[in-house]
Amino acid sequence: MDAPGSCEGALLAVGDAPVSSGDPVGNGKSGVAAGSDGGKPQTSAPKTANSSDKPVANPGATVHAGRKGADFHAELGREVIERTLALMDEAKSQEEQIHYALVLRWAHGWTPQQRERYFRWFHEKGARLSGGNSLAGFIRKIHTEAAGRVPDSEKAALAKWLAPLTSPAAEAVKPRAFVKAWTLADLEKDLDALKDRKPDLARGRELYAAAQCSRCHLFKDAGGNVGPDLSAVAQRFQRRDILEAIVDPNKVVSDQYALTTLTVIKFGGGEEQVTGLLQEETSGTIRILTDPFAGTSREFYHNVVKKKEKAAVSLMPPALLNTLTAEEVADLLAFLGGR
Repeated sequence: MDAPGSCEGALLAVGDAPVSSGDPVGNGKSGVAAGSDGGKPQTSAPKTANSSDKPVANPGATVHAGRKGADFHAELGREVIERTLALMDEAKSQEEQIHYALVLRWAHGWTPQQRERYFRWFHEKGARLSGGNSLAGFIRKIHTEAAGRVPDSEKAALAKWLAPLTSPAAEAVKPRAFVKAWTLADLEKDLDALKDRKPDLARGRELYAAAQCSRCHLFKDAGGNVGPDLSAVAQRFQRRDILEAIVDPNKVVSDQYALTTLTVIKFGGGEEQVTGLLQEETSGTIRILTDPFAGTSREFYHNVVKKKEKAAVSLMPPALLNTLTAEEVADLLAFLGGR
């Protein structure tokens, strides 16, 4: 198959190349009428009997008599769709998969089996991709746009896969016993005493999940997409900065990850306050993530939102290290690339 960028053009513009307005037969001789004497330009339209009271016949009916019809284009579309779905299945990176999903959203000529295969990808893979804070919303938009082009006659059979995307259920984390209410000073002191100890990277990986870091943060090829990507955190920040951000996440809060509180008019009267991370805001609605661990979001129409306030409070809870020993904190930092 050609380069990825050419696929969408094949899906959207099969057939019907434009021709010059002065070249009705597409033969490259602008201004020359077919059948004219010696190829000389005609200065006036040919006269016909009763031309004053009869419409001129549509020239396309004869000039384009051999043009391929809708059935041909649908058949070609099915072939291109099948090849693109195969490329999406074989793609090594999630960026490639997303590209093919994006390209296919406007395709035509689908078979029912191809549509199911396409929309299954969103629920089984697309909703589980790791990336930045806006990735989940981007995937939802592709799914919504593609679903809007499914004929009504096919929607019942695809109802399960046309349903809105939801975040995958988080794996249960075994509760850990309280160890210590760590302060930054205590951590630095104890970690300095362990500077000659060889860290356990395998345990550090396990603790990354046990301390619930992976619920919200991407690290290399695994993790959530709610908080910042930690893949290069040890190269960008000193140990003290990393520890401080964990012990006191509210000390420095980026606007991108600060909580938003909505005052919402309740149905039937009254108000309620809903706090979470702003995920998406359109001209009509606003969506906020209320529980990053469960992936729970709430969406409201703007006309029921009475007030929207930004708070310098992080979605990240404090005290996440209070169930870890100093040795375990050292292993966790080593896993992240710093000691």
